Amino acid sequence: MINCLVVPSALLRVCKTSMRELTSKTFAIVFAVVMAVSMVGMGAAVPGSTTADVQTVNDVEIDSSLVADAEEEDVVRAVVRFDEIDDDRLDVAADRDAAVDSLQQHAEATQDDFLSFAESEDAVQVQQTFWLANAVSVDVRTDEVSLDRLAAHDNVVWIHESYEYELEQPQASGEAPDEDDVTYGLDMHNVTDVHEMGITGAGATVASLDTGIDADHPDWEDRVPDEKFQEWDENGEPIDTEPTDTSGHGTHVAGTIAGPADPAGDVPQYGVAPDADIYHGNVIPGGSGSFEQIAAGMEWAVDEVEADVMGLSLGGGLGQEALIEPTENAHDAGTIVSASNGNNTPSTPGYYYSSFGSQAVDEAAEPASFAVYDEIDPEETWGDEAPEWWPDEYVSPDASAAGVGVLSSYLDGGYDDLSGTSMSQPHKAGTFALMASAMGDTDNEQFQEIIEDTAWEPSDDQIYGAGIIDSHAAVQQVAHDQEIEGTVYDATDNGLEGAEVEVEETGFAATTEADGSYTLIHEDGTWDVTADAFGHAAQTETVDLEENETAEQDFELDAELDLELLEDQPETIEAGDDVSVTVYPAHAEYVTVEEVADYEGNVTLSVDGEEVAFGEAVELDLDGWSDEVEITVDTEDDVAGEIELEHTFEGAGDELVATTGPTEAFDEFFQVAVIDDMATYGDDWADKLEDYYPAVYEVDSVDSSDALDDVDAYDSYFVHSLDDGNAEEWFDVTDDVSTVYTSQNIGPDSLDTRSDVIDDPADVVRSTDLATWHVEEAHPIFEDVAEPGDEITVHTDTFGDGASFSGTDADVVAEQADGDDGVAVDYDRNDVLLTSVGFGWISPGDHTDDGVDVLTNSIEYFMDAEEPEAVASMSIEDANVSEDYPEDWTTVYSDSDDDIAGFQSFIDFDPENVSIESVIEQDINVEYQIDNDDGWLYVAGAEAEGYDDPDLAKIEFNASGLEEGETTELHLEDDSVVTDEMGEKLKTDLDWGEIKSLDRELGDVLGDGEIHAGDAVVVQAYLAGQDIPVDPEAVETYGDVTQDGDVTSADVTAILQHITEPDHPGFEPEEQEVAPALAG
Repeated sequence: MINCLVVPSALLRVCKTSMRELTSKTFAIVFAVVMAVSMVGMGAAVPGSTTADVQTVNDVEIDSSLVADAEEEDVVRAVVRFDEIDDDRLDVAADRDAAVDSLQQHAEATQDDFLSFAESEDAVQVQQTFWLANAVSVDVRTDEVSLDRLAAHDNVVWIHESYEYELEQPQASGEAPDEDDVTYGLDMHNVTDVHEMGITGAGATVASLDTGIDADHPDWEDRVPDEKFQEWDENGEPIDTEPTDTSGHGTHVAGTIAGPADPAGDVPQYGVAPDADIYHGNVIPGGSGSFEQIAAGMEWAVDEVEADVMGLSLGGGLGQEALIEPTENAHDAGTIVSASNGNNTPSTPGYYYSSFGSQAVDEAAEPASFAVYDEIDPEETWGDEAPEWWPDEYVSPDASAAGVGVLSSYLDGGYDDLSGTSMSQPHKAGTFALMASAMGDTDNEQFQEIIEDTAWEPSDDQIYGAGIIDSHAAVQQVAHDQEIEGTVYDATDNGLEGAEVEVEETGFAATTEADGSYTLIHEDGTWDVTADAFGHAAQTETVDLEENETAEQDFELDAELDLELLEDQPETIEAGDDVSVTVYPAHAEYVTVEEVADYEGNVTLSVDGEEVAFGEAVELDLDGWSDEVEITVDTEDDVAGEIELEHTFEGAGDELVATTGPTEAFDEFFQVAVIDDMATYGDDWADKLEDYYPAVYEVDSVDSSDALDDVDAYDSYFVHSLDDGNAEEWFDVTDDVSTVYTSQNIGPDSLDTRSDVIDDPADVVRSTDLATWHVEEAHPIFEDVAEPGDEITVHTDTFGDGASFSGTDADVVAEQADGDDGVAVDYDRNDVLLTSVGFGWISPGDHTDDGVDVLTNSIEYFMDAEEPEAVASMSIEDANVSEDYPEDWTTVYSDSDDDIAGFQSFIDFDPENVSIESVIEQDINVEYQIDNDDGWLYVAGAEAEGYDDPDLAKIEFNASGLEEGETTELHLEDDSVVTDEMGEKLKTDLDWGEIKSLDRELGDVLGDGEIHAGDAVVVQAYLAGQDIPVDPEAVETYGDVTQDGDVTSADVTAILQHITEPDHPGFEPEEQEVAPALAG
């Protein structure tokens, strides 16, 4: 259920989603990209009372909306805030480390009482703790623990929701300005003049907190190592993932900050600070993120990245004060918070006084159509959460920058023109980086004042803030007035590109251009300067740098054997696959490779595709003095063992030895993927499953989009949650792929998605007290765990969160605690349907070994398993009718090695062709129900003792709807089955029946349109095994005039009787009496 609350003061629609639909509520911060043209918000002062309505308990504010949610829902997500640190305890004058230590120590001390309580209370689960914002995020079962109890603890000052805010997704702006060598933004802000000073961002560090980065983009290749990317789940927990961009927005923003000086595409230069050290935090995956994700990303930027500036092209509603504290503390710890200030409506943190809010202008320096500005009264807008040191009134934005039709890098190696304050913000973040690069340090207050003081004003309209930024003028205010310049050469006097020139005492560095030249702006003094480059020996020179002077210093570096490992051996492979290593040697002439782990199989070695011998010195043909070299070893099928390679490179009068591996080759090797699109537990499950599985299994956490690129890359899938946008395609392409689905209360929901897409199961119920399976049938997925009649406890959580389902065509092998289905196996799709297996409210440590064993067995089951061999059959006899005799009987019968004591038959038919008249019991007493309107017949029977191959029922039908020559089916549904004398359901093969309307009369074997003695002669000859003038099938079809399924002498007699007595009853179905005990 979606409830929407309109917040008039912010003109923003805030949607709150039930906890039964989401693992948690999220305070989503959505990136500020404009989608539509609207009137410019001019001069309207922001009204008061924009903060959330609150209730006060013991001087602790609790958001009223959270109180309302607690009355409606079983579980709510609450963010508990604690006393902020006193300014005199936050030693910002010392350094960043001191400030971070003070904040962390304060958070630990003030949260201690509350965390002790939460640890002792099952109904309160701590999701994350924070120190930049002194906060703890918790999920609370409010029927067990009230919000008042949370508020009663020491140091708690405020409890609020984790709201979700929604804005439209980013899109191209339509018309983009004409560009020359640089984008209009770089030109407008005089960025090129800064680059001509030799200042390009080197030495500055930026954290872009956005949707991630497309690390495969040509402009970002080799620029995004794993340590420069981080993602968090909605609880603020770091996720170990490869760098990726979930929308394209992050790649675009990062490109404006630090795109390369020479883009790979046919586009102008677009990056403000191309040599800045940029880190990418995915805090708004797909375009929205929680308070926890934003707070965690900000902590990462301040503490781990130690960013000079963090860029946040994102925003919540104006009245939302939740990010004031972390923004303040980040600023005090030494990181500038550069933020967008909203499209059409104001947003935070861009409107906070301690951030640097960005407005957007177009190429003509006109305010964007979506531009907003306001005169802010902090107390009216944010109440007591506004710091006392903020002025009584101020204007937002702080300044303006290019933000309409801005070109930058985008997804799939491309570029796009986007509009929004999201696009103006990175121009400022990049400018701050240029200033930090020029100064060699960062002074938040000074930098922000300088940008405002040097901005130029197209008019006195406050919508521009201080004006449009002038990067060159700002950098000149902080740049040193002296520099070191020169060229780094190799031993043959060629300039070396990419060499690093560093001042040892300060760590300030520059990277050489293509011709080897460099310029390093620095303070005056005497310095040790070192030039170093890959494949060359480092050289250090002492440089005297006079005030306001330029010192010349060249370097000549000797060649040196060097090696970089680009791709190591894989940890595991299947025997028969190859092992590849990619290395990047410098000044190497020869390589010799040895296999040092004594692999017993036959192996073949190749260097750059050419087969060579182990131990042979192979001459390298490098393109220049360095090049990639690929070394490949082909292993032998079905031979397990370990492969470890020792590589000896020779060149430049030296030798380097490198060892790669080992790689374990298995004769059988299985690859399993965990799909967890909507939650954040994929890595947890991958780790847990790898702990349970032997080494022959490799378990990866992947998203469904990547998996759909090559579904066959994995042997089996465990689907924890599935992106709705991929669901249709997923179920289409995995109809015969080993897959496990599950569902759980406040947790994974892939079984629900299966129900929505393929209508199986028909219904899924998620609730508490559903954590026990009652095993109904023996099955390999229960091997070494349980037998029929046993119970399996899936997890040990106090509330027993789980699920059950009903209405499935799969074979149900276990029931849930509520009597509905708990575990089922679908042999048509190779799926296993589980319940109550998953992480969410249930933590990774709550699952029992038995529960996980059933999961691992389920994942394995369809990898190479075949459907269990049937031990019984249920069949419907075929029948023939004609226009003259459309009524007939058919028999449902069974064959089995076991005696049959019961059965259930669910038969579908086409009501336009057939109607069922009655059912006659045979060997087993039956009950039945007919619906000739919808076309179904249900028959079930049972006896105390079993029968050997019994006839189960006779069905009287009328097939007058069939035209001559047409056929229709009596279809046995998959849940039709027979049982033995112990009530055990037997694996049953099902054989449907056919009713055919003959195109000539029974007895007309020769097909000449009449029945005569010649037809009887042909049937007699057929029975005697003699040659006949017609196809034997004609005799079998039209000679069986008694319709007992066999051609016998009785059929010859019937034909002769018909010739002499045309009305003889042998040509029409025998009348049978319906058993009086039947219920219809």
